[in-house]
Amino acid sequence: ESKMLAERYIFLSDIPWTVIRPEFVYGPGDTHVLPLFKAVISGNFVLINRGESYLHPTCVDDLVQGVELCIRNKKAVREIFNIVGQRYLTVRELAEIIYSTFYDEMSSFHSLNKELLLFPAMIFTAINKILGTDFPLSTSRVRFLTENRAADYKKARDVLGYKPVSLDEGIRETERWYVKNGYL
Repeated sequence: ESKMLAERYIFLSDIPWTVIRPEFVYGPGDTHVLPLFKAVISGNFVLINRGESYLHPTCVDDLVQGVELCIRNKKAVREIFNIVGQRYLTVRELAEIIYSTFYDEMSSFHSLNKELLLFPAMIFTAINKILGTDFPLSTSRVRFLTENRAADYKKARDVLGYKPVSLDEGIRETERWYVKNGYL
């Protein structure tokens, strides 16, 4: 909501602006999505609604490239660009890629219905706020894993020359960084 309000405000201004909309940024140096990688690799990851919602993973290198292209290109002024990864995929597909990249094999994941998770997620969210903990089940994580988050980067490609890295390459690079730095 705050991002939407900021965009509305900036659209009314006279200053030159460019809006960049990244989606699900991951990559070396990032620990925000580390819990997802850990859950998947441990085999404890549970799909919600069979993992059929779409995510659009974006390697941090892609985001950096998108920002640099916008800064250097006058055609980017007063434009909005989706800076996203090469392709979107289901949560299930992403979990399978993460698991198979780490283990060179496929895993099967259990699935629960979103409605069954909402009440426990609300309780864990409250506990997290009160105790400062980080239980993996929360209302924001349930929402994130059940909303469709696919985007089209055609405009960024055509106007800016944006070319995202392959998802497989980004996941491999991220897992190598996590292992090298002792996170996995």
